[in-house]
Amino acid sequence: MQDFGDDKEDLTGGYFDAGDFMKFNLPMAYSMTTLAWGGVQYREQYEAAGELDNLKKALRHGAEYLINCHPEKYKLYGQIGIGEIDHKRWGRPEDITWARKAFAITDEKPGSDLAGQTAAALASASILLREDDEVFAADCVKHARDLYEFADRYRDYYHRAITDAENYYKSSGFGDELTWAALWIHYATSDKWYLNEAKKKYDEFQIGSAEPFAYFWDDVTIGVQLLLKNMTNSDNYDIPIERFCNKFMKENGKAYTPQGLLFLNEWGPNRYAANIAFVCGIAADSGINSCRYRQFAKSQIDYFLGKDVRSYVVGYGRNPPTKYHHRASSCPPKPVQCGKAAETNPDPNPHILVGALVGGPDINDRYYNERSNYKQSEVALDYNAGFQGALAAQLYLEMNP
Repeated sequence: MQDFGDDKEDLTGGYFDAGDFMKFNLPMAYSMTTLAWGGVQYREQYEAAGELDNLKKALRHGAEYLINCHPEKYKLYGQIGIGEIDHKRWGRPEDITWARKAFAITDEKPGSDLAGQTAAALASASILLREDDEVFAADCVKHARDLYEFADRYRDYYHRAITDAENYYKSSGFGDELTWAALWIHYATSDKWYLNEAKKKYDEFQIGSAEPFAYFWDDVTIGVQLLLKNMTNSDNYDIPIERFCNKFMKENGKAYTPQGLLFLNEWGPNRYAANIAFVCGIAADSGINSCRYRQFAKSQIDYFLGKDVRSYVVGYGRNPPTKYHHRASSCPPKPVQCGKAAETNPDPNPHILVGALVGGPDINDRYYNERSNYKQSEVALDYNAGFQGALAAQLYLEMNP
């Protein structure tokens, strides 16, 4: 399959959002930034596990696509496909032959959240990629700088330009992404201008007093605070970091399943628990309530891996998901055709998507291993991004008892 932009730009590559064929660049860029952050934070652990090269390949693949999506300084593609159409199709991605609509933001119809998050993704990826390819890493940084300027100069919500995205990934703000982008560019370049920009944005958007729902594709506030703490060696950010993590502790009234999963939403609860375990684990490594937050992070990882109930990781552990909502995995081996019959097939998926974290159970730990049960059984980029870093953090603790 090959995707093209309005002016025939090659937009092939990148990652599908979830078990479908849509490319939603805001959650994709968020997922790449979070994945890169885990690699930067726990590089030694990725190397010890023999996964550093795989991490770099994943980041390179995503970065190449995001660069292709930025053909002009003030033009950035942010979505490939139309949700209502693509979600109705079932089959193999390589069998996609129909033309797919590409949607972009421009200086006339901007999107600070999308441009900022894409800048953060490219800057963070460059940190890990530069040792193998300085030229490509420098190109990532160049695009990140231009995208930051685009995001800051022309401010608006991206879903106002890409209206179909409002049905799936509507943004609630862009101040966090602007600040986030500046911090990651500073991290990649040591250019203090961007650190000062981040501090200004932190005050402008009152990020210190924000009350984020979680750490996820729409809100990276806690990430901003953690980076600022570690970049400035200041304890000025400790209170909002502690306030964020404390509110998810069981004793403070947040909902948990009987077997111990932090449960914030019935749609993909594992995503929120994994991502919060990741960032609060980093808070612990930064010296904030270390024992408490590490214990919390470990409890969530143990839950996903099936210590007490069942595994929620495809191809791993006790009674893992076998009929997860993912088109390509459900297709029979070629030359058999793949269509709606694969979607409704009562048997396990023929192709095992090893390592993928599925959405998760209901509030009572009940999980229905059915392809049609996409609230629980789908896999997605943002479900897995923080999970990878949280796993690396557990290895860090084993290596540094």
